[in-house]
Amino acid sequence: MLMSDGEIRSAVDNGELGISDFADHCLQPASYDLRIGSPSLRSGDTTEIDVERERSIVLNAGQFALMNTYESVKLPADIAGHIGVRSYYTRKGMILLAGLQIDPGFEGHLVLGVYNASPR
Repeated sequence: MLMSDGEIRSAVDNGELGISDFADHCLQPASYDLRIGSPSLRSGDTTEIDVERERSIVLNAGQFALMNTYESVKLPADIAGHIGVRSYYTRKGMILLAGLQIDPGFEGHLVLGVYNASPR
């Protein structure tokens, strides 16, 4: 069962579901869009990228990155999360290299692997 935006908002408001730095514009009809946080690591670079300071991360063709979520999440024992990529990024050739589920009881920032499979 998916939660509606109203159910997500209610679960956050009553403390059942934790999303740090909750932003209304990230709440979608049946999901919450997590944002990229710092630090991030990109293949070919030896230094971490401060995405919050840089305001973006560029992945050239064939590059891979590990990205932390800006928000930390806290799921209760009876709620699992689902991870997906917005179609906008998929159409640009971005592939998410992570499990599709956030287990019930998980608490913390998510670390997601992303690969640029496009020639651009």
